[in-house]
Amino acid sequence: MSETHGVAAEVIEKDFLIVGTGGGGLLAAMKAKEAGLDALVVEKTEYIGGSTAMSGGVVWAPANEYLLAEGYHDTLERGLAYLDAVVGDAGPATTRERKVAYLEGNLRMLDFLKSQGVRLRYSASPDDYPDAPFGMVQGRALEATIIHKDEIGAWEPYLRPSPLAMPIALQTDDSATAVLAFRNPKNFARMVKLIGRDVKAKARKRKLLTLGQALVGQILIVMQQRGIDVWRETPMRDLLIEDGRVVGAVVERDGRRIEVRTRHGVLLAAGGFARNKELREEYQPDPIDGGWTVANPGDEGDALRAGLGIGAATSNLDEAIWLPAPLLDGTPMLGIWERSLPHSIIVDGDGQRYMNESGPYMEAGQHMLRRNLETGKALPSWLIFDSRHRKRYPFVTAPPAQTPKAWLESGFLKKADTLEELAAMCGIDATGLRATVERFNGFARNGKDEDFHRGETRYDRYFGDPNNKGSNNLGTIEKGPFYAVGQIVTDVSTVGGLVTDTRARVLREDGSIIEGLYASGCSAASVHGRIYPAPGASISHSMTFGYIAAEDVIERRGAAA
Repeated sequence: MSETHGVAAEVIEKDFLIVGTGGGGLLAAMKAKEAGLDALVVEKTEYIGGSTAMSGGVVWAPANEYLLAEGYHDTLERGLAYLDAVVGDAGPATTRERKVAYLEGNLRMLDFLKSQGVRLRYSASPDDYPDAPFGMVQGRALEATIIHKDEIGAWEPYLRPSPLAMPIALQTDDSATAVLAFRNPKNFARMVKLIGRDVKAKARKRKLLTLGQALVGQILIVMQQRGIDVWRETPMRDLLIEDGRVVGAVVERDGRRIEVRTRHGVLLAAGGFARNKELREEYQPDPIDGGWTVANPGDEGDALRAGLGIGAATSNLDEAIWLPAPLLDGTPMLGIWERSLPHSIIVDGDGQRYMNESGPYMEAGQHMLRRNLETGKALPSWLIFDSRHRKRYPFVTAPPAQTPKAWLESGFLKKADTLEELAAMCGIDATGLRATVERFNGFARNGKDEDFHRGETRYDRYFGDPNNKGSNNLGTIEKGPFYAVGQIVTDVSTVGGLVTDTRARVLREDGSIIEGLYASGCSAASVHGRIYPAPGASISHSMTFGYIAAEDVIERRGAAA
């Protein structure tokens, strides 16, 4: 915290300062600009886009017009009932009032995006809990339409690169096509068309952008057209406080400290604290290793520390969007399908199963952490599968039936002729593993997982193989050779943060408003609490409350005029 009597090398005045360039920050800047506000966006790293650009780029939105145009029935009331059912009450960020503000603001935000020329499409990706009251297996997800990299223009080099390495450009609902391309003639034909599209683009020397790259890329096109100012490599160093009100911030640019005084507010949209070792050790469960995160490099807790420094309330700081992942050359490899497909299970060091392997990924990560807290033997856990899994399905970056020799040589992938040999290679209790596999094989033959109910939800089945006899998700593990890959818990971001109200205003512990300070995205405690309700929930939370913050600033500007 910095009182305003300090002296900076330079002082400038703006209507609105936005810290961070993920979806929430960029949306706030666009909305402020439309209303005629003089807004400045600062970004600590060299790239624009934050976690949004690195992600699948999906936006979750109940009752959105694109979903309704597909002929599906949905309403805001149904969306609220779903959130009430799966999120419940997980602290001050998840009040019913905030859920309502979120859902209503979400649709206003989407209308605004459309008015600015950002093109979205319906993506057939199920809610994470489609069998909960008013869940939807068709999903409520949207994503940006494909663009060409050169459409972004002068800002193209500033777009944060994606870690999602794909040989061709795919959209989110193409994932089943890619995973099951060799299991279904229709999927194979669709995959051939997608490859052809990519080949044509490359022949024209055009790079196709999808997922988060397409979403942020389209937004950057609009921002350039509107003349919105973004200062890259400009970290926020301090908030400026006057009589308990935030009146700006000190930023550092080109080695100079600049005091940015704001007439109407500061929005913290700077991500969470996934890459801050000290904060993770203080708030997160052991043995979380900051090196396991795949959050964006700027996710260092700047917003959290700034808020804590002026007495802001916080919630759910121990949570993150967890997911099981293998470490390939020290890098967590994101994936859902591998553990959900038939002929596979996850076990701990005792060789015991302890969860539904096909369940939602944040929940699966939570199961791993709890199991490790109980036994100390779940980090790493092990994904065990047989030759049919390896023959039929892709694994991380390897196509079906093609196993890189380097994986075996490095020990990333263990391979053995018997389960006992495999257990010895992994340090797993061999007796426990054999008993677990035999029990699971019985479930697979009968088509019912009596221990963890794998394959019984529509979410499970979506991420399975409908061509598999008897069950989308269950298959015996009995055809050697057998394989194992270690599983750690990674995360894409933390989800706890500063407590905000229905207008994205940061609150103190006593519930009072810190005037002039807003937070969105992972800088704020999530309205989704301790679960991930659907694909695109994180980006939706970020963009919606960034938009709402801008609405509040505009309203206050009007009231002060």
